[in-house]
Amino acid sequence: MSLVSVGVASAIYGLMTSQKGIMNRIDAGEFTGALARSMTEKMSCSSYLNGTPTPADWTPLTIPNYRGYGGSGGALGPGTVLGGTAANPTMWVQNMQWRMKPGIPAETVVVDGEPKARTIMQVRIELNTREAGRVSPLPAREVEFVVLRNAANQVSDCEGTPSMEDACKALGTTYDPATASCLPGKEECIMRGTYINSYCNSTPCQATSKSPPRTNEYTGNYTCPSGSNPVTTFDYTWTSNEQVGKKSFRQVQNTIKAYICLQCPE
Repeated sequence: MSLVSVGVASAIYGLMTSQKGIMNRIDAGEFTGALARSMTEKMSCSSYLNGTPTPADWTPLTIPNYRGYGGSGGALGPGTVLGGTAANPTMWVQNMQWRMKPGIPAETVVVDGEPKARTIMQVRIELNTREAGRVSPLPAREVEFVVLRNAANQVSDCEGTPSMEDACKALGTTYDPATASCLPGKEECIMRGTYINSYCNSTPCQATSKSPPRTNEYTGNYTCPSGSNPVTTFDYTWTSNEQVGKKSFRQVQNTIKAYICLQCPE
């Protein structure tokens, strides 16, 4: 009976620990989502960051007077214990850094006669929790938003959510206002879906069971959209012996071909 009691108690403790871990991860997602929303809202982002230098490399970030989910109105930065979260107060910011997104050049805009550098910023957050008496790191999360930098390389305002043009730049493509879509640059290609052809010269067919045919999500069939071309990524043919009666077999040729559709500049 003692062994049974110990086993039941261990099972209950394990279940409680597992549930607590799940709640901690939900909490971490809620906190990161709230921080992302505050950074992509012009008013709150500007109140937190105006006057803050914008680094080119990952640099510790502290946000004063943070009142979002998990915040207490004090400074939010590395080492901050998060209060007011749903699960418990045993979650803290292990590391919070930010930088200008590399590879994306700033765009000069003029605001009230003053030139500003329109820049995409990244914030990386690493959270730790205490579960079952031990510290458990959670996966790092990242948030992106747009700021305007002044001549002193400081945030002078926030723009909020990156525009479609910003998203195209982040992909290394060019924004086309006529179609409101991203177009490949002079040396880049963009993917326009994939599809798989699998077939046999007789049945039963191993190819279709191992890799069922799949149409291109853009065209609904086994073709590429206009302006793009198929590139073979997998092409394999083999022969299998398939039973067709109690004592009869026949050879079946199986083929699987996979394609990626690429739209490249002329």
